[in-house]
Amino acid sequence: MTVLRPSRLLEAVKSEIDEFMLLDIGASGGIDPMWRQWEPKLSALCFDPLLAETDRLSAAEANPKIKYFSAWASCPNFDAITQDHRGKPSNASFELTSCIRAQNAMQTDYQREAYNRGQELKYSDRSTSVDAECRDAGLASVDFLKIDTDGHDYFVLQGAKETLAMRGVLGVLVECPFHGTVARDANIFANIDTFLRESGFTLFDLAPWRY
Repeated sequence: MTVLRPSRLLEAVKSEIDEFMLLDIGASGGIDPMWRQWEPKLSALCFDPLLAETDRLSAAEANPKIKYFSAWASCPNFDAITQDHRGKPSNASFELTSCIRAQNAMQTDYQREAYNRGQELKYSDRSTSVDAECRDAGLASVDFLKIDTDGHDYFVLQGAKETLAMRGVLGVLVECPFHGTVARDANIFANIDTFLRESGFTLFDLAPWRY
């Protein structure tokens, strides 16, 4: 889903943009080509836990203002907000599709092949949050936040509250399943949509991905 902040959108339309700052959380494969339209004004901080992939992306990146970092992004109070998930029912549907059976039949490790170029999966041992990284980088302004973490997106948003409130974010592009654990803070569309609307954003677009 993509959400925009209406007041910030009007500002952006009226002003000449000197720099477009993107935060890309879950950057395996590199930033989407659509963001390149902002070059040479594009700057980006990109995070992914796959060590070999972030090294590869850093070595291949031609834009010196785009930086890749190996880290897991979440929120400081992850354990506290997920403690009521245990034992709760779930209507998650992925396991009911043919995808897993197909992977097993083809003996394919999807993460290794699709996200890590066939290399052994080695992950960073560093955890962080959007807010912590923005503070460390001294960012006063962020234009867009893109999140695609395969199931952890709601918690990345929880770790971006300060950024969403104080750094003038224009929009958020986030992956959000409709099905999942029946819990107040589960990573599902209903909770993500509520959180972002409470943060002042309005739903702009939904791009469905069906299995």
